[in-house]
Amino acid sequence: MPGPTGERNELHLRERGVFACITSESISIFTRLVTGALAAGNSVIANKVLHFLPGNDALDELLASDARIAGVAFSGTMERARRINRILAARESAIVPLIFENDALHRFATEQTCTYNTAALGGNVTLFTSKINLGLLNH
Repeated sequence: MPGPTGERNELHLRERGVFACITSESISIFTRLVTGALAAGNSVIANKVLHFLPGNDALDELLASDARIAGVAFSGTMERARRINRILAARESAIVPLIFENDALHRFATEQTCTYNTAALGGNVTLFTSKINLGLLNH
């Protein structure tokens, strides 16, 4: 979208990656978590499909500690949410979001903004591009 001084502002949303959807709650809450992740373009690993793995706690740790997981959507007890959050915080990678219960679903996507500010050149974007082309901005 054009700005008042000639800059160009862009907003891009893109998926985060693979989300682990963990819940012991009702199927409607589980569906909401999975649908939100999929609608934002993410892949999903759901604990409901991995029911053959032993124990809820072991599954939480396995999914949350895996470096390929870009986020965790969780519905359950506060104690279990804290445990999952501690596992995510201990990872040595980028910060991984924990979306707890019906938290804002927009966190399944990542926002990127890019602003080209031409106010320093009098607000005319053609001056900016012409000076770059002439090599005048290298000094």
